[in-house]
Formats: sequence, structure tokens, C-alpha cells
Amino acid sequence: MSDQTPQQPGWGPPPGPPQQPGPPQKKRSGAFKAGFLGCFGVLAAVVVVIIVVAVIASSGSKTSTPTPNASESESVAPTPATEAPQTTAATSPKRWATVLKVSGSSDKRTDVFTLHGGKTKLTYTFTDTSGIGVIVAAIFVVKEGDSLAKSGGIPEVTVSQPGRDSTFLAQGAGRYYLDVSAANARWTVTIQEYR
Repeated sequence: MSDQTPQQPGWGPPPGPPQQPGPPQKKRSGAFKAGFLGCFGVLAAVVVVIIVVAVIASSGSKTSTPTPNASESESVAPTPATEAPQTTAATSPKRWATVLKVSGSSDKRTDVFTLHGGKTKLTYTFTDTSGIGVIVAAIFVVKEGDSLAKSGGIPEVTVSQPGRDSTFLAQGAGRYYLDVSAANARWTVTIQEYR
């Protein structure tokens, strides 16, 4: 029998020829440890910077000025006499500015209007003219140079009964027009931008 005991599979290295002692292995220097720890230091610094940026960004959104709802009336509170005078260009309060107001009793395309990229609200009123309480209407916001006949489209609003309501638009800055399709109704549509 041999001097070596047989090894179980998975319990160590397979038996092989005896190894010759080689040159002594170098011990790892402090530079390796510092480099290894330095990587973790850099990683930790990056994580801290990301957290700080996230905290600053979230605190900045909490201090934004709330905007009035579509149903709120617009009013500006007077400035108390004890405050220092303010320049109107830098501190003028934002308000809902009417960009377009149009009325009709049938289909209509409006003139082109300009949006500047602010929060935009479309308010509409439809009155039944048939006497049966049924209205068929749709309001499309179309980019200048485009048309429903050419590109089709999805209405911003569809109306099936008399009433007044509003919705916010997702269009960005640019030039647009309204294409209103209506039957059995007299209507008014207003576009306002918060600026």
C-alpha cells in the first residue's frame, strides 16, 4: 500500500506528484491593501454624493410654489407695507394668462396660437341646442402645419353631455391650433397658460 490516503471527491485537490518547493512567495505589501481599501473609499464617496444630490433635489421640489387648480379663482394678496419694495420683473407672481378664447355652434378650426412651455389648461363649456340633452363633440389640439386629415389624431376632450369642465394639456412649447368638431351644441373653449 502507499503512504497516501485516497481522497474523497470534492474534498481537496486531486493527488498529484509531490511539489518541489519554489522560491518563497512575496508577502502582499501595504500598497495593495491601501489600493483595495481606496477602491471602497471611492465607491463610498460616490454613494455619499448621490445621496446628497437626491436630498437636495427632493428638498428643492418641496419649496416650489403651488399652482391654483382649474376651479380656483385667481387673486393676488396685497403685499404688507412692512416689507421692502420688490422689483416687478423678478418677483411678479405667476398667473393664468388667456392664450385663446373661441366660441361656435358647429365645427371650427381656430387661428394659430403660441404656447411657451408652461402649465397649460383647456377649459370648455357645451350647451345643448337640440333639446334632448345629447351632444357629440371633440376638441383636438393640432401642431401648426399638421392636420387631422393628414395625420389623424386623438382628441384632448370628447363631450357627450352639456356642461363645463377643464383639462390640462401635455403639449410643449410651440404653435398650435384647435380643431373643434361639434353637433347639437353651442360651445366656448379657452386655452390658458400659467406664466
